Amino acid sequence: MTDLSQTSTDSTSALNLRRLFILRNIAISFEVVVIALAYWVLTIPLPLIPLSVIIAVHGLINGFTLLRIKRPKSVTSWEFFAQLVMDSMVLAAMLYFTGGYTNPFVSLFLLPLVTASTILPQGFAWAMAALTTSCYT
Repeated sequence: MTDLSQTSTDSTSALNLRRLFILRNIAISFEVVVIALAYWVLTIPLPLIPLSVIIAVHGLINGFTLLRIKRPKSVTSWEFFAQLVMDSMVLAAMLYFTGGYTNPFVSLFLLPLVTASTILPQGFAWAMAALTTSCYT
């Protein structure tokens, strides 16, 4: 049930955070599957310990996001931006250990950028563009 005192902006930002939580669950699942396939099926040598730590951190971030979703306080643009920054940093760390900019998954940097530019105010979109560009380089 929704609280009638919430504005549509508050409920929209909470909905966006819930969607990000769901997408992050999917991303974490794919991270595990792709790394397992690359390492054990394709026999690509990967540093499993650092990658496992990164995936665990990603899971912890998502666990804290779940706790945050359950709180009735509205989600601010800064908070949502911070969530996208964490996702970008996790992706940057994963790519660092798996081939850098030569990794075919480097285009995934576009996801937080597109999300920021469609959901957040313009300043946040430019900040995300700067972050993803610097992570890519």
